[in-house]
Formats: sequence, structure tokens, C-alpha cells
Amino acid sequence: MTKKASVSLGEILKEFGVNKSREESSTIPLEKLKCWMESGDIEVLGAVASFIADARYFERIKPPIGFDDTHAFLLRYFKRCLLENPDGEWADSRYSAGRDVYLWFVSLWNKKNTRTVVFDDYKALLASLYRKGDAELRTCIVTATLEHLFETSSIRKFFADWKEDSILTQAYAEAAEWARERKVATKTKQFKSREVSSIRKTEGGDAVSRTAKTLREYAQHLRKIGQHTPAKEIEQNIKKLRPSGNNKDR
Repeated sequence: MTKKASVSLGEILKEFGVNKSREESSTIPLEKLKCWMESGDIEVLGAVASFIADARYFERIKPPIGFDDTHAFLLRYFKRCLLENPDGEWADSRYSAGRDVYLWFVSLWNKKNTRTVVFDDYKALLASLYRKGDAELRTCIVTATLEHLFETSSIRKFFADWKEDSILTQAYAEAAEWARERKVATKTKQFKSREVSSIRKTEGGDAVSRTAKTLREYAQHLRKIGQHTPAKEIEQNIKKLRPSGNNKDR
């Protein structure tokens, strides 16, 4: 078994030029970076994660680091942060790491050439942590990661097999419910932004017709979510839109 080389946070900050002791354009040897990535110090790992996520620093790594190495490192790093919930200068806290998992997952999901096994790895990581975790860790996984992932319907379907698992089904249900409520709230806000008050009578008959339609759609939407609005009230608002002959040219 290879013994991990000792590395200090100061060495990394110096190498990347954070303290301006080195030129910001200087090369970061890949061999040295890989050594840092094997550190047992979570603060060191946090610094490495921060730098490889920043294009200014990432581009200085020579030869370039491969995706597989980056993927393996981030999986280990995120796992430790979620488990340990560090409180340092560089390492991510549990909720910060959970948010980063969501952002990283979605960024890869939107790339057509990302291999399925990459998503399988993150899915397996979250499943393992949720199964073994206490209430606090489980809440973090749901609220910091899954809820936001499930806002994307295709990702939600990717996790659909969790519904059949006696433990993971709870995580799936909670995250899916939040995503559903978020979608309803967003649609409601969109409807409200299109209310008649935002369209002036002087915009002409077409605008009136569009707005009348919007009002009826809004009323229908409210009924769907259990907030009934009297049809009479909607029709009265529509009538207010119709310009009279006396003010048509105002």
C-alpha cells in the first residue's frame, strides 16, 4: 500500500498563487495535484476542489487532468463533507456540499457526452448516505440536493426506482412533493404577472382578447390548486378591459 505524502494547505495556496508568491500564470504539475488529491486533510481537499472548479486555475494544470480523476476525487470529497460537516475555511459544509452535488450533477446532465455511469455513481452515493445516515444527514440530502434535482423531470425519472425501495421511497416522495409545489408556485407567479392590470386599454383590441383569455386561464389554474375564484368576478374584470366608444382614442 502506497503511503500518502504529507501536504500542507499553505503549500497548495502558494503553488496556486493565492498569496501572490507565484505568478498566476505558472503551471501546476498534474503529478503534484494528484498528490494533493490524496490528502487526508479535508481542508486541503476543499482547497483543491475550489481550484479545479475555477477555470483560471484549472487551465494551469499541465498536462490537463482527465475527467475520470476529477470525478473520482469529487465523489470522495463530497462524501466526506456530507458525512463530516466540516467547519473550515476551504472545505464545504454538509449543506454547501449537497448544493454543489446538485449543481455538478445538473451541469453534467446537460452535456450530451456524459456517460451514464457518472450519474449512477452519484445516485449510488446519495442512496448509500441516505440509508446509513441519521435524520440530519437525510434531511440535508433531500433539501440540499434531491429537491432541486427533481425540478428537472428527466432527472426525477432517473431516480424513479427509489419509489420501490423501502427506505429510499421516503426521500423520493419528499423531494418530488417539493418539486411539484415549486412548479405550482412558479406557474402561479407567471399567471399573476400576466394579469389585466399590466396591459393598458390603449394597446388595442388584440391585447384585450389576450388578457381576457389570460384571466380565464388564471381562474382555471386557481381552481386546480384549490383556490376558487368566482366566475362572475373574472367576467367583471374582463368587461373592464373593453374600451367604450368614448374613450377608444384616448
